[in-house]
Amino acid sequence: MNEKCKINGVIDTITIEKTEKLINQMKNCICKIEGKEFGTGFFCKINYNQDIIPVLISNTHILNMDFIKLNNEIKISTNDDNDIKTLNIDENDIIYISPFDKYDIIIIKLREDSENYLELDENIFTNDSEKFYENESIYILHYPKGDKACVSYGYGFTNSKENKDFIYKCDINSGSLGAPILNLSTNKLIGINKGIMSNNEYIKGTFLKYPLNELNIIKNSNSNNDILNKNETNKTLVSMNEIRIEVKINKEDINKNIHFLDNTVFNSYLNELNQLNTELYINDNKFEYQKYFIPEKEGVFNIKLKINNCIKDCSHMFYGCKNIINIDLSFFNSKNINNMSYIFYDCINLEKINLSSFDTKNVTNMESMFDNCNNIESIDLSSFDTKNVINMMYMFVSCKKLEYIDLSSFVTTSIENTDLMFYECLNLKKVKINMEFNPKIIEMLKNKNIEIIKI
Repeated sequence: MNEKCKINGVIDTITIEKTEKLINQMKNCICKIEGKEFGTGFFCKINYNQDIIPVLISNTHILNMDFIKLNNEIKISTNDDNDIKTLNIDENDIIYISPFDKYDIIIIKLREDSENYLELDENIFTNDSEKFYENESIYILHYPKGDKACVSYGYGFTNSKENKDFIYKCDINSGSLGAPILNLSTNKLIGINKGIMSNNEYIKGTFLKYPLNELNIIKNSNSNNDILNKNETNKTLVSMNEIRIEVKINKEDINKNIHFLDNTVFNSYLNELNQLNTELYINDNKFEYQKYFIPEKEGVFNIKLKINNCIKDCSHMFYGCKNIINIDLSFFNSKNINNMSYIFYDCINLEKINLSSFDTKNVTNMESMFDNCNNIESIDLSSFDTKNVINMMYMFVSCKKLEYIDLSSFVTTSIENTDLMFYECLNLKKVKINMEFNPKIIEMLKNKNIEIIKI
C-alpha cells in the first residue's frame, strides 16, 4: 500500500494508504443525493445569524426549490452507500440558493445534528485568500454515478480564478457535481465542484467564501428571494415590478416548455432573470424562478412575476409567447423604459391586455409593438405619452379583430417612420385622433377607408 499514486500522468507523493485514510475519515461527511439528478453533497457547520448551524450543501441543478416543494424530502446515502436515509425538508429549510450562472449552490439547514462534518477552512475569509489558494494542492471526495457506489477520491491543484469561481485540474468522474473541494495540506473545506469546463481539461468550482459572505447579509433569511448581494452592487434597490399573465394550456402543450417571457433578447436587458431578482408564482404557489414551466395538465394558469430590477429596454418581452391569453401590466414599473419594439409580437392568442398605468414618456421605439396580435379585440392606450416616439412602423400589423382604436392621446410630432402601421388590420373601421395628428398616418387611414374621428 505504499506505492505512489499516478495522477494525470504524474507520480505524486500522495500514497494509496493516505487516500484510504482520508476517505475512511470523511466518507460519512459526504453523501450521494438522489435529487433532480444524481450528485454529491456534503455536511458542514457554518456561521448563520450569529449561530453555528449544521447544513447540507450541494449544487442547485442537483437540488432546487421546485424539487423540494414537490417531494419534501431528499434521499441520501453515506458510508459507501451502506447508510441510506431520507431527510425531511421543506422550502423553509433552504437558507441560501443561487442559480447555475452564478454560484450553482444550495445550502439547506439540517433539522438534526450529527457527528460527521467537514471543517471549513477559515483562511478563505481573509482578504488575500484568493492569492493564497493559487497553485494550491486540493482534493475532492464524491460519489460516482451508479446504483451501488463507493466514495471516490480525486487529487489536483488550483490553476486560476474566474470571477467568484476558481479553475482547477483534478481527477474526477460522473457524480462529482456538488462534491466538496478540500485543501490538501489542512484537509479543510474551501469550495464546491461546479462542473467540467468546455475544454474538458479544467474544472470550475465555487469558492465558498462568496456565498457564505452573502448568506450573512440576507434580509428575512427564511425567504431565499430576499438575498441582497451588497458586495457586488452599488445600485439603488428599485421597487418590485409585477407582471401578471394568464397562460392557456391545451393537450398538445402538456409536458412541453412554456415560456413566460422571451428568454433570448429580453432577459439580456435584465442582466439575466434569475431567483436573485425575480419571484415566480403559479396559481399563487411560489416556485424557484425558471424562464419556463412544463405543465402536466390542461387548463388556465395564473402566472405572477415579481422583478426587482430597473428595466430600460423591454423589446421582445413577450415575443412569440403563443400560450398567453391575458397580460396585466398595471402593476409593472415602466417609467424607465425607452424601447417597446416587438413587445407583444406574435402573441397570437392574446385576448386581453391591461396597459392602464403604462408609462411611455421615455419610449422612442414602438415598432411592431402589437404585430400579429390577431386575437385581441380592444387596446386601451389612453395612458400612452408618445411625444418622444420616432418609430411606429408595423405597430398594429395583423390585429385582425381590432375594429376601433383610440389614439387621441398620441403626440405624433416626432414620428419619422409609420410604414405599414395598420397593415392587415382587416376589420379596423374607426380610429380616434387629435387635431394635431401626424398627416402621414391620417393619409394612411384614408387610403384604407377607415373612419377618422377627430377631437
